[in-house]
Amino acid sequence: MKTDATELRILLENPIFLSAFFSLLIAQFIKAVIALIKARRSEDLREAMFTFFWRTGGMPSSHSAVAISISAAVALTEGFSNLFIVSLFLSLIVIRDALGVRRSA
Repeated sequence: MKTDATELRILLENPIFLSAFFSLLIAQFIKAVIALIKARRSEDLREAMFTFFWRTGGMPSSHSAVAISISAAVALTEGFSNLFIVSLFLSLIVIRDALGVRRSA
């Protein structure tokens, strides 16, 4: 029987999880940096931190970054398998939707 610590370690060593997690972090960090560059007042720093943790929308798209990083990680770990094809098409749907939302805003 696996312990909770063992299962957590397995998750944290999973390349697909790590790829998705770090791509989300990097995309949100870039959004926060852009918000800081645009900031003109000290209260905008709080807005930039809010952007880093919670704000959706804007570029780069964290949804698209996560989706494509999952597809890339699946391709690297599993090869060009059926799982990769499914993840690729789901990623394309996410990217298309993200672009559509940004155009309409």
